[in-house]
Amino acid sequence: MKFVLCGIFLSILVCTYQLAHAQDEFVNSNDISIRFIDEGKGSPVLLVHGFTGSAKSWERSGMIDALVESGYRVIALDNRGHGRSSKPHDPAMYGMRMVHDIERLLDHLSIEQTHCFGYSMGSRLVNKFRDLYPNRCLSIILGGFAWGRASTPYSEKDIEKLMRRRGPLDGVDVVALAATRPMSQVWDLDVEAMKRNTISALLLVGDQDDRIDLTRAMPSFMPHSVVKIVPGTHKTAFSNPEFVKTALAFINSQNLQPNREQ
Repeated sequence: MKFVLCGIFLSILVCTYQLAHAQDEFVNSNDISIRFIDEGKGSPVLLVHGFTGSAKSWERSGMIDALVESGYRVIALDNRGHGRSSKPHDPAMYGMRMVHDIERLLDHLSIEQTHCFGYSMGSRLVNKFRDLYPNRCLSIILGGFAWGRASTPYSEKDIEKLMRRRGPLDGVDVVALAATRPMSQVWDLDVEAMKRNTISALLLVGDQDDRIDLTRAMPSFMPHSVVKIVPGTHKTAFSNPEFVKTALAFINSQNLQPNREQ
């Protein structure tokens, strides 16, 4: 009997491992390996994390579970230089190439259109993706977005100190992270293009985020956008339950018919 129970237990462990492993996939983006997870079924939602984060950031915040439980298919990637994706040290390998990584990932998954949700650096990438590929966006959420603010360069020492405060440096490549900044092509905003926006957009920001005034001003030049404020700083708002709840409510409110911006 003990051997039978032990066998069942081992089978459960193996199945659990296989399921977890199945979520960990990679796509080749011009010889750069981009790691992503793909969970759930239904209308797709793409999640793009911020600087020094990874797809796991969305897991820890509860965003992935909330979306999957609500009937969405969730795709979350590790941006190049982050997580388990490739980490080139050449700054020329970042910037707009990170936006094209998103396009190649969607092509790889045969996803024509998706809700796009980015936070901080990820919101810049999502906004630029919207600018270049509007027909691929059902809606967008820009969290902690700061239009008009230049990309802040970070030294390797600065990043190492930042990451050490968060925990062990295992798997972190400070040289690669420093190479991602600045990314002027992504940070530069085409205001005229934003004025032509026809895609529903949620501008989500913490009430103590130093970007809040910039976010509040955005609807004046970005049509079809709405601002929602949740408790927290730029760092903590992302993990606040109200952040998840507000983002989910916005996605639920959207017409899931394909966007056809001309």
